Amino acid sequence: MSISYEEDIDRALKVLEDVSLEIKNTEKAILEGPTVLGVSKLGEYDIVLTVVAKTEPMEQWRIERTIRKKVVEAFREENIDIPYPKRIVLNENS
Repeated sequence: MSISYEEDIDRALKVLEDVSLEIKNTEKAILEGPTVLGVSKLGEYDIVLTVVAKTEPMEQWRIERTIRKKVVEAFREENIDIPYPKRIVLNENS
């Protein structure tokens, strides 16, 4: 999951931990995790936080979608911005 550079990394990691615990307690297809690994990349627009989990065979994609959905909802609830490229155009005639 990505957060903007302006966000508090520790706060975002706490939200990921909370979501991971919730999913772990509700999804029977998860064999291990989800485990929050932390910051895995500093991108051009974002800080990437990584979460991993081991699932039953063929359940990994469903679980991944569930984790992403829950994280996006939790980030919105906590007002944590998920970044996207933005372009500012300056018009010299204005």
